[in-house]
Amino acid sequence: MLAVRLASKINAEIISADSRQVYRGFDIATAKITTEEMGGIKHYLIDVLEPEQEFSAGIFVEMAKSAIKKINQKGKIPIIVGGTGLYLKMLLDGIDMPKSQPDKDLRLELETILNTKGLSELYKILVSLDAEFAQKIHPNDKYKIMRSIEILKHSNKKMEQSRGQKQSEFDVLKVALGATNRDFIYNRINKRVDYMIEQGLEAEACKIYEKNPTLKSFASTIGYQEFIPYFEGLCSLQDVIVKIKQNTRRYAKRQLTWFKAQNDINWFNIDEVSLEEIELSVLGLCKSFGIEF
Repeated sequence: MLAVRLASKINAEIISADSRQVYRGFDIATAKITTEEMGGIKHYLIDVLEPEQEFSAGIFVEMAKSAIKKINQKGKIPIIVGGTGLYLKMLLDGIDMPKSQPDKDLRLELETILNTKGLSELYKILVSLDAEFAQKIHPNDKYKIMRSIEILKHSNKKMEQSRGQKQSEFDVLKVALGATNRDFIYNRINKRVDYMIEQGLEAEACKIYEKNPTLKSFASTIGYQEFIPYFEGLCSLQDVIVKIKQNTRRYAKRQLTWFKAQNDINWFNIDEVSLEEIELSVLGLCKSFGIEF
């Protein structure tokens, strides 16, 4: 909600940097903003793809740059919101992912390992190739794990060594929300998951699963992937809820680690100051940054 409030004050429009909110129908699990919550502020990169379509960091950068251009042409400020760290870094810091053509033979080999030994074995391979980069990939994200292994094997370098960095195209003011008390964040996560269940998360997941039970975007999304064993009769709904909370907390921890490692972010702790105070502080930063409103 902070982004919407700021956008109304500084004549801005919002670009989502969430890797799952791009998909139509992925609503409750992704905490997708509603039309009412948008408050009349135009949002980009939400509900723009079908779940069967591929979405990657490279595709995001292309779509986000196009949205930034449209917003600038209107004389407005783009606000980019979301927690997919790699997407933001590639867009805002001029990072290029290493190029590698798909390797059908390697893909077949990895698929065989997946089918015989499971996804955990593939993740172990990724860790053996680049343990630092593996920490940034969710252990259940089959596509990213396989693609990363492919890139690493072809380059014979760590991901950080094979990435290219150009001059950033943008002047960026970075703001992040955190908390001094980790339990404060975890309690909010637990309450949010309970609210999602109340809002009909099970029915939403079931609808997507029944349409395409092998959908990779579904199987790699926290809030959906945990339902798969439930739909197969292997666990209870309570087991699903516990697992979603656990996976979300782990993901939040990885996000904090990723963003805390960056030195150019202005942090505000939501367990110490109110949203109104944060808004005023950020508006002050905007003025210092040269944003007129």
